[in-house]
Amino acid sequence: MSLKGMDNLTLGLAALRTNRLRTLLSSLGVIIGVGSLLAILNLGDSLERYSRDQINQTTALGLIEVTSRTAEQVEGIAIATSDPVRFSEADRQDLGSRFGPAARVALFHQGSGWLSAPGAARFPALITMASPEVQEVFPERVRAGRHFTAADLAQDPAVAVVSHRTAERIAGAGRAAEAVGRVLDVGGYPHRVLGVLEPAHGERATRILLPTLSPFAQARLREHPAPPHLLVRLQRPEDFGEARETVEAWTKARFPGRAQELSVSNPTLRHEQVRRGMLIFKTIMGCIAGISLVVGGIGIMNVLLSSVTERTREIGIRRAVGARRGDVLAQFLSESLAISGIGGLTGIAVGHLASLGGMVLVRAITGTDVRTTTTAGSILLAFGAAFAVGLLFGLYPAWRAAGLSPTEAIRQE
Repeated sequence: MSLKGMDNLTLGLAALRTNRLRTLLSSLGVIIGVGSLLAILNLGDSLERYSRDQINQTTALGLIEVTSRTAEQVEGIAIATSDPVRFSEADRQDLGSRFGPAARVALFHQGSGWLSAPGAARFPALITMASPEVQEVFPERVRAGRHFTAADLAQDPAVAVVSHRTAERIAGAGRAAEAVGRVLDVGGYPHRVLGVLEPAHGERATRILLPTLSPFAQARLREHPAPPHLLVRLQRPEDFGEARETVEAWTKARFPGRAQELSVSNPTLRHEQVRRGMLIFKTIMGCIAGISLVVGGIGIMNVLLSSVTERTREIGIRRAVGARRGDVLAQFLSESLAISGIGGLTGIAVGHLASLGGMVLVRAITGTDVRTTTTAGSILLAFGAAFAVGLLFGLYPAWRAAGLSPTEAIRQE
């Protein structure tokens, strides 16, 4: 900034200091507007991040799923495929090698069957048969024991991880941890329980997780026509588009001539829906918050117009001793930007505190672990809005002050 620019800024700030109460009141609208805007942006970003995490962790919408088509439509009628593509452990490893550390790939198959344990009646359960990588693809916390690993399967593949509800059916209510180490009969095949999962919210069905190499899983895959499918969990969800192309290229190379018999899901659409929903929310609420900014801008304009009237003689004297119209314009614009700048910085602090309080209230009401997200982009947008308001609503008073005739201004009482 030039020396003359510094002088104009100094004069503007001095004028504001002489009317501190008026300056505070004029910046109040900007403070409320910027605070509201930043709080809305923070809340929107926090909810979007929470929604994405929930999608990725609790549903298949955060995954790329490769499935084999078991039927084809002929004249509107579904005809079962006699020889569907069946994925193996070798296929899983080959697809995993395409991604390296950027993704985890699991072999997955869902079914149902009967479970029984010594001292407990037989009961039905949902049975998931998967490779050990499933714990990284579908992360679920273990309350007691542990997940099975590749080392476990090398020694004995007849192991299992059970849900909390299943464990209580085996060991009794309130004694789920005691299910670890017990032998559970799964469809006539004994399996040793390695771990018990954390209870899921609203959990009703009994579930059990088996390795695809377990005796029951091998028998089930031979007896039933439904083939297993592959699940790909990316480290960076924003890479879905490129990853989907990689999977499609792999299917063509791995199964030449049969790639059309495979289906590759497109979770990008679901994530885009979440993003668009949150963008609409932030845009609408941001427009509402913008009303406060407009009110703040009108307040700035009103204060500066009053200041021009009160300081007409001062403006005339400045012009008479050599100040140009641009100098007067810069002085009043400096005052306007100073008011909006102070209001913007204060509003950012207020908005951040408001979003923290809002998230505490959301967690208390819903019981969800939602954390406040504040990004540099949101802060810059909020402060930029304050700067734009100061510039826009300060132009007319500054132009009016700069347009005063020096002779007429000095004669003004």
